[in-house]
Amino acid sequence: RRRRDSPPPPRSQTLARRRSNTLRFCFGLGFDFFGSGSAFGLRPRPRAAVAIMAESVVESWGPEAFARRLRGKIQTTQVALPEEILASNRDDVPRGFNILLIGPTGAGKSSLIYTWWRSLTGAAGEKSSYFTNFAHHSLLRRLNVGWTTAEIEDADGAGGAPGGRSAQLQAAPRHGTSSLTAFELQAAGDKCGHVQIHDTKGQQFFTEREEKFARDMLEGKVLPGSTPDEVHWRYWISIGQFGLFVTTNLASAPHALVLVFDATLRSFHSVLADAKAGEVEDNELAVCYRKVVARAFAEGQPIFAVLTHVDQLQVRDDDEEGNGDEEGEDEEDEEDDELDELEELVVGSRHEVLERFKELLSSALTVGATGFPPQHIYCIENYRRDRFGQDAEVDFRALEALDAAVAGANDYIKRRKPEVEKSFCAVM
Repeated sequence: RRRRDSPPPPRSQTLARRRSNTLRFCFGLGFDFFGSGSAFGLRPRPRAAVAIMAESVVESWGPEAFARRLRGKIQTTQVALPEEILASNRDDVPRGFNILLIGPTGAGKSSLIYTWWRSLTGAAGEKSSYFTNFAHHSLLRRLNVGWTTAEIEDADGAGGAPGGRSAQLQAAPRHGTSSLTAFELQAAGDKCGHVQIHDTKGQQFFTEREEKFARDMLEGKVLPGSTPDEVHWRYWISIGQFGLFVTTNLASAPHALVLVFDATLRSFHSVLADAKAGEVEDNELAVCYRKVVARAFAEGQPIFAVLTHVDQLQVRDDDEEGNGDEEGEDEEDEEDDELDELEELVVGSRHEVLERFKELLSSALTVGATGFPPQHIYCIENYRRDRFGQDAEVDFRALEALDAAVAGANDYIKRRKPEVEKSFCAVM
């Protein structure tokens, strides 16, 4: 305060002081609004605001957020070709991505397609519209996975839980893909290409006929409905059931290959055990798929692998190993050697076991100098009769594999771009 008899301060000093007070007041209000104002003695950020920020962080980080981002990425992926070529009406121009599934009988190929459809569309178990309900029932009937949504509804209405692995085995007589079938997970649009999955009849006896049929499918020479015993060829000129010159093009050929194996099957564990022992050349299943891998590499197609039903894999803790009775071991040593080798594969945590599976499968599928990286192997849980409700973790893991296959297919089309442009210019 100035004294009554002191002269008044200059006008410039008064204006500067008022301006300073105004800035301080406004600055303090800003800090108070954003929840921080310790420098001015203002109240701290409310707990409710902290909770809201925490929820927003969870929404942008976690399986649900990751699945949503992958879903959006796949639904906006366009074919890597010039617009003038995509706009043409030519049949040999790909409008999307063709992904071929190959694997043993009962490996879970059809269940994988269903899981991809559920994850990509976000169709929950509780169907909210007639169209979603109809599409759900229709897809399950076409896939022939061994159960329908009606069975889920009946079980829920009766107050009981659907059966587990035993129920799947009971459904086995009406389960299985009988011929080459195409399923469209996503239709082509202005901002995306179609995602079409080619499901096949699984290899059962690993005969030369089955191997040849797999090679023909990789080259895109066979039509949907074909089987190893009855092949319908894609002819250049067709006259009724007959034709001339078996042909293929980039639009009909697969753009990516996905090998599917059931992580719980003993036959798959035998492949891993032989790979660990360096005897993979003596395993019929491994030899069959090594030939398929070699052919795909020769065609330049990207290759991935998916291990299904990983949540049903029975693993053993380290402390459980070697706790059995020692009496009578000498008499059973030879009989239990193979069993011990298979049991060693599943010792450890689930994560450790699956990482071991990926490393050994990578080794089993490596042909010559052409490696099969473990990063191209994905472990997923399938939607099934006893796991029907929508699960963000299942969606995320499934979409990881689908996104990798779509990206690999797009890279394959991009590498074939020069020959497409050359053919397009020749016609023009």
